[in-house]
Amino acid sequence: MKVDNVVDVRDFLDAHGLSNPTLEVLQATEKSYRALLLQPSGPFVGNANRIGPADLNFADHQARALLEMAVKRGHHLVVTPEYYVPIKTLLSCAQGDMFPAADAIWVLGCESMTPAQLADFKVSAESTGKCRVFYEDDEAAPKQGTYFDPVAYCFLSKDKETGEERRVVLIQFKTISSKDDQYFENGVLRTGKVIYQFRGAANRLALSAIIWSGAFNIRGDNDLLLKLTEDSTLLH
Repeated sequence: MKVDNVVDVRDFLDAHGLSNPTLEVLQATEKSYRALLLQPSGPFVGNANRIGPADLNFADHQARALLEMAVKRGHHLVVTPEYYVPIKTLLSCAQGDMFPAADAIWVLGCESMTPAQLADFKVSAESTGKCRVFYEDDEAAPKQGTYFDPVAYCFLSKDKETGEERRVVLIQFKTISSKDDQYFENGVLRTGKVIYQFRGAANRLALSAIIWSGAFNIRGDNDLLLKLTEDSTLLH
């Protein structure tokens, strides 16, 4: 991981004709923002096909209840842990009524996604014409792992030409596998190279996330650590 692998979301969105969101969590004022965090109890399953909740229907019901609460109560930041939110829950957010307000962002650790699942999700989510889905290009060899460990940033933007509101789902991948006793994840995980960073007005505050063992990719690099932590909310 290098400093130039930290992508400024403002610049990224601008290149795609979209505006930078105005997030309450990045407002340098005396006001507090409201955060909603979840730590599910499990159980989770990990095999050659997927990592995620063992009972996807229960996890979908639980995640929907959490996100509906966030919408109803106006939470500005919602965070779930890695491998948690089912793909079908994320898709329902992109297509339905359950999505962050203009000043809010959801940082959703999702169940594993294969390249094919990612492509299908993008097609389905964008089919309404109201949502844009982004993730970095997958340049790995076909046999270099089976699936990604994704986190989905969900937020509202605007089309710079028309001014119309657009939902955005920006997906970031874990950058290095965990090292368990059997090196399980090392054998199945496809990894990314990018960390996305949101910045507020005048670049005073920032927000980004690293996914679990991805922390090992930033240790020892003082410039990178400073970029991710100075006046910044760093979710891990």
